[in-house]
Amino acid sequence: MKKLLFLWSLAILAIASIEDEKIILQKKVLQYNALQQKYIPIMRSVGDIYSQLQPPTTVNQHFVLYFNESALLYLWYQNGKNFIRVFPTGEKFFTCSASFKVIQNGIQHRIQLLQKEDGPSFCDELYTPTTFRIAPYSFDNFDDTVPINDLIYKGYVNGDKIYHLSAEIIDGEVSNNNSFQTCESQVLCGKVEDYTKNTENLPGAPKIVYPKEVVDQIIENKLSKCRQDPKSCGINAIPIITTKSDPNKVINQIKNKEFSINGHYIHYGEGSYDWIYVPSSLKHVLKLEKGTDENYNLRWLLINGVKATKNGDKITFTTP
Repeated sequence: MKKLLFLWSLAILAIASIEDEKIILQKKVLQYNALQQKYIPIMRSVGDIYSQLQPPTTVNQHFVLYFNESALLYLWYQNGKNFIRVFPTGEKFFTCSASFKVIQNGIQHRIQLLQKEDGPSFCDELYTPTTFRIAPYSFDNFDDTVPINDLIYKGYVNGDKIYHLSAEIIDGEVSNNNSFQTCESQVLCGKVEDYTKNTENLPGAPKIVYPKEVVDQIIENKLSKCRQDPKSCGINAIPIITTKSDPNKVINQIKNKEFSINGHYIHYGEGSYDWIYVPSSLKHVLKLEKGTDENYNLRWLLINGVKATKNGDKITFTTP
């Protein structure tokens, strides 16, 4: 019971620390927005809205983690501006401009994430894919008319995780069409959770389709699972040895004991798998194969048409 209470307390503390981190970031952005009003504002066009701008299909995606939340980030430069689209892969993703920094000419700068040109910098839970323009604060200015070569995002994966992103340069005007992300009215955009839960298309219900971002994330999840457990993907892999035998224990098992010689191992070449095994009866010749069986046992190939003859401490192989 005490152990359960202890684990429960740790879980509560972990949740509290995540919420505290979010509150700290939100306070920072509120302070930055207040400072913005004290300085000469950067000239902006009233009414420009960026939230639904779609990244070109050639733009690379970056998978990022923030505690137990994850998202795909798309960063590109087009028509003299830098844009970033944040696509939550789960129910939500905490997105805050204070988590980003721009490095330009060796100097670090704070940034604003603008859903619209005359709006405040964003710092809140994000529940839907959204595009932001990356802009400087008037009190911490940098040249945002050139492509960003180093955008730093501070995530969290068992400790602070730093991601480095670089804007991809795209020719042409930005587009407001939703063909890249939005599904048609007669279909439903599926999420990663829908695929994981094997959500079915019920009669009369909208058909579920998966956007490119979700498909890419599903593939990445499956690859991650395969890396952690290759056998679950039908891959027989040699397990990573994480422990070593205790020499003293081995000594105690063999000291003052006699053992029969049941066979001979011969290293006949320079390769790691150039080994022959001959039992003491000399009736068989087996060659060590690369890899293991499904139970991680070594694989041996029976070599027919070879006779082994023992002469003193030597073994000779002959063919008929």
